[in-house]
Amino acid sequence: MLRDPSQSEAGTFKKILVAVDGSEPARRAICTAVRLAKCLNAGCSIVHVVDTSPVTSPEMISTFVFQRIRHKIAAVYPWVMV
Repeated sequence: MLRDPSQSEAGTFKKILVAVDGSEPARRAICTAVRLAKCLNAGCSIVHVVDTSPVTSPEMISTFVFQRIRHKIAAVYPWVMV
């Protein structure tokens, strides 16, 4: 249950971390986390972990996935800075 953000407590969240995998539930989680962060005046970070098995260099995989995810997030949630 969400509390009224005007009632500040010592346990109020200051940062929210959202793990995404490209699925529809992950998209909904981003939206929910952003709304919650706004209510709590908290920061919100999004993370996507990639298995960097030695198929190619980890740098190439990370750069490719980051660019792909960044554009998808920006298209759906233009107010989220990525």
